[in-house]
Amino acid sequence: MLEVFVDYISLGDQEIASDMLKDSRFSLISLGRAVTEATNPQLKGLILSNLLTAVEQHHQLSDLASQKDWYKPLLTPQQQVRK
Repeated sequence: MLEVFVDYISLGDQEIASDMLKDSRFSLISLGRAVTEATNPQLKGLILSNLLTAVEQHHQLSDLASQKDWYKPLLTPQQQVRK
């Protein structure tokens, strides 16, 4: 019998939030693509509703991660010029 041992890796809040942000970006891209390719109006509406919910959740997560200094969003164009 083959036994596989996996080292226990403890993830902190920052790593979990970073992974969630990555997954959230992937979901936004996938939903955006799906809504543009859907031909059935009911399906398109359902996907669009899910996309808008996903955008709101992504903003909430990125705001939280930014407040905790776990995530550094891009500077606004005005902030980039000042630097």
